[in-house]
Amino acid sequence: MVESHVAIPQDFILDNKAITLAADVFFVKGIAFLMSVSRRIKFVTMEHTPVCTAKALTKHIKRILQVYYGVGFTVRYVMTDGEFEKVKAELPSIVVNTTASKEHVTEAERMIHTVKERCRGSWAPCHSSMCRGA
Repeated sequence: MVESHVAIPQDFILDNKAITLAADVFFVKGIAFLMSVSRRIKFVTMEHTPVCTAKALTKHIKRILQVYYGVGFTVRYVMTDGEFEKVKAELPSIVVNTTASKEHVTEAERMIHTVKERCRGSWAPCHSSMCRGA
């Protein structure tokens, strides 16, 4: 796990004290990752999730919450799709709001697409003359 810390101005924390997260599980070549993004401040977390059981997802979400709590933010809501219905009982201190069947959380889906596009772009071979220095 890679961690780096930066100082966050107290004004910023106070202006954005209550956080709403959007979270979802996505797959890359069959490998599952839990991604979260906070509304307003757009802080993104991702973590490999070998299994998607209620216990495992709860553990990962609690780890994400600790990042926010450690800085001084308060997470009030986590917006997820129906797959997270099973973690509601494990997280009584926050509201886990799940979507209807076959619906998605827009912020989470958009961030997953963005991350995948950026990764593809950085791994794609460059065939133009600009990349070869010509």
